[in-house]
Amino acid sequence: MGPWLGFFSRELAKHAQLHVIDNFIWTTDHERRLPGRVQPGESFRALFEHLMSLTGTQVTIHQADFAAFEWSGPEISMLVIDSPKTARALQMCLSAVVHCLKPGAKILLKNGLNTKHHDMMAYIERLAADGHFRFIGDNSNDGSNVLVLEATTHPRRTRQALIDFLDPYSARLGNELEDAEIAPPAAFRMATLAQMVETGNWTEAYRYVDELTPDPANIKLWDNIEHTINTKTISPTELAMFSDIFHRHNSLETGTVTEMIDISRGPLAAVRAFWANNSDKDWRGTAFQPSILYRASEFGYMAWPQRLREFVKGCDIIDIGCGPGLHGLGYLSLGAKSFLGIDPAIRTDRDRVKNLVTKSRRNFGWTPQDISKLVSPWQILPVAFEDFESDRGFDLAILHDCLAHVADVDAFIEKVAKQLRPGGRMIFRHKNFYCWNGHSQSPKTVSEIDPSDSGQKSLVDWNHLTWTPPSDHYVSGLNRVRLGDLMAAVERHFTVEVLEETKSTPATGLGRLKPEIQAQHPELTERDFLVQNVVCVARIT
Repeated sequence: MGPWLGFFSRELAKHAQLHVIDNFIWTTDHERRLPGRVQPGESFRALFEHLMSLTGTQVTIHQADFAAFEWSGPEISMLVIDSPKTARALQMCLSAVVHCLKPGAKILLKNGLNTKHHDMMAYIERLAADGHFRFIGDNSNDGSNVLVLEATTHPRRTRQALIDFLDPYSARLGNELEDAEIAPPAAFRMATLAQMVETGNWTEAYRYVDELTPDPANIKLWDNIEHTINTKTISPTELAMFSDIFHRHNSLETGTVTEMIDISRGPLAAVRAFWANNSDKDWRGTAFQPSILYRASEFGYMAWPQRLREFVKGCDIIDIGCGPGLHGLGYLSLGAKSFLGIDPAIRTDRDRVKNLVTKSRRNFGWTPQDISKLVSPWQILPVAFEDFESDRGFDLAILHDCLAHVADVDAFIEKVAKQLRPGGRMIFRHKNFYCWNGHSQSPKTVSEIDPSDSGQKSLVDWNHLTWTPPSDHYVSGLNRVRLGDLMAAVERHFTVEVLEETKSTPATGLGRLKPEIQAQHPELTERDFLVQNVVCVARIT
């Protein structure tokens, strides 16, 4: 089929009765390769017949378009298709003759090993995975681009599959071939992968990479095919991230230094770390969402997880008072086993979060509901921790600036302890209410003080300690727990391993504490006045 000038035909005719099928219309591509023989659009059948006669080749000619042709001759022992190039072209050729293929008939496809035609190669792999053909022989594309297949199933079933499998998502791709008698050439896996990428099917593409046995030889194959991918409908950034992960996955160095990636150093670092640190997770391929990780990093949600990097790997984590839960993506990037965020104020259907870099609320691009569907080990519950009931058990509880809003700190910490497995840890960051800007409102720094702002007068220079705020004001919801009382509650249920206290600086009120202010609050120590926040790591006793 598609014999062009018959050089293939001449060799085949030496061994069997040969039929050739073509519309014999000279194309511009023919003209480019062999100019001046026939005008584009005209028939080259006479030229073909002349060449066959010169070489003494006996051949039966069928002049027809492939789409309109159906073979009505004898059973076919060998089918040769000369350069179909696309899945659709191959489907037309095969559909015309497949009903007459003998059991075990050989099929030779010129350009069947040319990764430039990756949509056709992916189509062939789908057909082979479903059992209609099998790969035979070496099929290495080092010395030839001719692919050799063998027909293996009932022609009627194969004919229907030729139509069904034109849809790239009509069958799960590739995995069924692992146990095949002769596995497909590695180039076919790259072709299937290229088609997933070209159609923007990133989840399936990363799942596919995750199931590939790392092999540096795959890198060369991918580099040969990547430039053929049509990027009109996909993001160049997403393609670049995919190729980066593909190279890292197949590098012999994978797993030696990648776990030390600092995820706070930029979006690509978080993406790389997620892949590197979760090679032992069965969900890595399907839960890997680079665009979401990239966005979370841009919004500043990787710095706090990076600070906790030595505690999170391999842990089931509960994040209490999690806000939008985006820190959880950082924990997963560092190798956490699972993440559950709890916050009664979260709207799981709302795409509006605080950008920690710009200090403003912005659309993130995905709601918590979206993220939980795409990233399976990441989940959010819009409930108060006091109402949370579970016998699931966690290795690590994280409380990021939430203890200031708890009515009964001791009871709260006791319940945290009950949620942890033996040896589990609690890590919390607490903003001290009694420091210069413990009100967490403007002014947060000395440079923000505006004497003309009447709202600041109730807060500035420790005035928030004596001010009675309206019931709907943010400050009214703060519990005013002192640092000593907080740590005493912690030590009743945990053994403190790390306690870091961040002191005030000139920018955050150091130097503005006057004796008269201290005299108004004799119960407070200098620690109460000058510690900005504390970070505590405590292990359950």
